[in-house]
Amino acid sequence: MRHDDDPLPDYAWASVEPADIGVTAGAWEQGLTPISHGREPADLPDAPESVADDLVEVAHPRIRVMAAYWHEGWPYAVP
Repeated sequence: MRHDDDPLPDYAWASVEPADIGVTAGAWEQGLTPISHGREPADLPDAPESVADDLVEVAHPRIRVMAAYWHEGWPYAVP
């Protein structure tokens, strides 16, 4: 359960370059071309200010939600 005084998680690790911490490319990665990011963020359209319909809860016996993060005990995960 999240409380308002709980600090939000810090994702500083996500911006670390692998080479900076000693992780090098494997043999499988040699010769691969870099992935193009496509467009610059400034070129992307703005998000709509409103939507035509409200979001609805989806509940159907054939749709299953696997709460893997919750089962593993991740903070802020929901069942």
